[in-house]
Amino acid sequence: MTDTPAHTTLDKLQIWQQNLNKSHIVQLTLLNSTPPREWDILALQEPSLNSLGNTRANTHWRVVYPTAKYTNGDKPRVVTLISSRISTDAWKQIEFPLADVVIVQIRMSQGMCTLFNIYNDCTHDDTVSALERYMPENLPALRPTEQDHLVWLGNFNCHHPLWDEDRNNHLFTEAALAASQKLIDILADYGLTQILPKDIPTLQSTSSGNWTRPDKVFCTDHTCGTLVSCNTDPERRGPNTDHVPVLTQFDMSLAASVESPSWNYHEVDWEKFNSAINNTLSNTPPPPRLDNVEAFQTAARNLDTALRNTVEALVPKTRPHPHQK
Repeated sequence: MTDTPAHTTLDKLQIWQQNLNKSHIVQLTLLNSTPPREWDILALQEPSLNSLGNTRANTHWRVVYPTAKYTNGDKPRVVTLISSRISTDAWKQIEFPLADVVIVQIRMSQGMCTLFNIYNDCTHDDTVSALERYMPENLPALRPTEQDHLVWLGNFNCHHPLWDEDRNNHLFTEAALAASQKLIDILADYGLTQILPKDIPTLQSTSSGNWTRPDKVFCTDHTCGTLVSCNTDPERRGPNTDHVPVLTQFDMSLAASVESPSWNYHEVDWEKFNSAINNTLSNTPPPPRLDNVEAFQTAARNLDTALRNTVEALVPKTRPHPHQK
């Protein structure tokens, strides 16, 4: 069990990871018993969902659903909760084609940190196969430079001697090892290292009481240099649930937020602005009868272009106040 210290400033990246088995009680217990100032990210697998596929949170968290939440009618099996203390300017979501992965990219002082929250079904390897297809094409956006970081965590539902205890050799079937090897090959291709040490179990079977290791955490090799701790805390797993939380802390701080200049419409000479846009529109062919989609889109593009060009030419920009937080 790890003793992760509380922190009130964003000088560390602290992640709570747990499979909730779709339990409403476990999720509410987690939200009500986890001090929001201690954790930056809650990476949840199999969260509690209502009939619309939405989960529960509170004002301390911003919920990030899979971008494919409504694809094929599938309900998400992962959600990522990001502390509301972290400005939305400091992170963004990256699209993934399945509802079993949430990708969030956070701007840290040490480079971009792209966090994958992953659920891989215990009956098939569709998610791992999707990751295998996804990574080569999207790697430039996921890791723009060699100094940037990748973190994969979640419930992978596979067993192998590299992470499970040796006494669980009855789980190392030929099919299980083949499925695990597929994941291991992908990790090797992208320089991802296991940081939750071998022989630390994360799941206790409700029927047999046996401990196994379906939950894992991986990161790029150089990211290990920022790792403070990665361990489980069985005492905090919640009522009537079989997965224990995995608690990870990186010695990374958020990058300073940079405010971009914005348009200052208070200082516009509107007579000059109206004259300029009228001249621009007079040089644009008048739209024909808008009786089809193509004609409407053409007219809309012409109007939008005229507005944008006039704004850029005649509207000044504000300068951020030097003492603004």
